[in-house]
Amino acid sequence: MSKSGSTTPEEQEALIRELKQQIEDLKQSNQDLEHFAYVASHDLQSPLRTVEGYLGIIRQELNKEGVSGDVEGYFEHVTLGVKRLQQLIKDLLEYSRAGRMVDRATIQTHAMLEIVKYNLRHNIQQRTVTITFEDLPERFLGHRMGITQLFQNLLANAIDFGKKDSPNHIKISSTEDEKYWRFAVSDEGIGIAEENQQRIFELFTRLNPREMEDKGTGIGLALCKRIVDSHGGKIWVESALDAGSTFHFTIRKPTSE
Repeated sequence: MSKSGSTTPEEQEALIRELKQQIEDLKQSNQDLEHFAYVASHDLQSPLRTVEGYLGIIRQELNKEGVSGDVEGYFEHVTLGVKRLQQLIKDLLEYSRAGRMVDRATIQTHAMLEIVKYNLRHNIQQRTVTITFEDLPERFLGHRMGITQLFQNLLANAIDFGKKDSPNHIKISSTEDEKYWRFAVSDEGIGIAEENQQRIFELFTRLNPREMEDKGTGIGLALCKRIVDSHGGKIWVESALDAGSTFHFTIRKPTSE
């Protein structure tokens, strides 16, 4: 550094080179982590399927001899544990893939949302839910699988965290500006305390309000954030306990849109 305290051109170039190298190292580290998560999750599926298969065989053999209610309960707990692990692995695979969602295609908004509603039909049928759309674009550009997963996760949360024995009106809406589509998913559910509103987007974060039986893996909203990040946008929530929640997210418009 020069005596005046300012950096010389040579020092500035060295700093720029160092920053570029740090950025490349960080990119490589993220790629390595994604690859590790994918391989680890993929390789865990096979032994779990084996465990599930042999559990079924053992259960059939024991049923021939008759089993006590306690033993039946033990098998139920083990089977549910295997299913939870399978769901966790599936979610981890989705999370690892979300960082590579670079392909863009035209998404027909209403058709995509009808697919989402169909996928969640059992959740919808089990609760008093109405879903409305407002000011949505006819189409926009994005990664089809990722955007579908994003809306599905947010809508599933809005349904599952409704107030017990109360109707829940869910509204999906949007606005736009020159650079972004801004979407919102609003519900009339149990809401989220202010101190948890940043934490919910972290991996493996699960909030367990007393009145809810939360069976999630803690990856759903982290996956939403990762998908939104891959589309150059941001995601956040506005909420209060017992006053519902509105999840906002932005999707950057490609220059070709």
